[in-house]
Amino acid sequence: MKNSLEDVGNHLIEQLEILKDRDIRGEDLKEEIARAGAMSSLAGKLIEAGELALAASRLGYELGAHSTHRMPKLLGLDGQ
Repeated sequence: MKNSLEDVGNHLIEQLEILKDRDIRGEDLKEEIARAGAMSSLAGKLIEAGELALAASRLGYELGAHSTHRMPKLLGLDGQ
């Protein structure tokens, strides 16, 4: 996976910093607001997918797949 969930958080913070820039006005501001909305929506979907992957991992562990149990790659916790 090219980006981790940590990277997603960094991108969201970067977008927040852009929105805080009081020099952005007019069409540029509208574009950044639209971009922020799209990023927020996608981040929400990634979080949902991560929650599902974590729930599936927990279920596998609870059902006794201890020796073959691996964290889903989506969570960025490979080998932990």
